Parts: sequence; structure tokens; C-alpha cells
Amino acid sequence: MNQYKIEFSNAAFKQLKKLPIKVRTRIQTKIDDLADNPHPNGVVKLEDSDNGY
Repeated sequence: MNQYKIEFSNAAFKQLKKLPIKVRTRIQTKIDDLADNPHPNGVVKLEDSDNGY
């Protein structure tokens, strides 16, 4: 399966680094999962949006 590239803004990256390591690890795991599958079960498309989920 193709893996998508996840990019963070500088501000988002700084905020992520400020989080406790346990929380940061949980978030990073979920972000990595989204790189593999950007449309997991339960995700619905936003109304009036071409590519918004």
C-alpha cells in the first residue's frame, strides 16, 4: 500500500513537541496510521467539499 506524506506546520510541530511523551506517542501513532490509510472506517466526506474528510 502507498504511504502518504504527512507534513506539519512549524507551529503544529512546536505544539506537538510540548506535549507529554505518552500523549505525543499516542498522537504520532494515529498520524502514522493516517499516512497508511487516510480514510479509516467511520470517516465521512464533508458536505460541499471536494476533498474534505
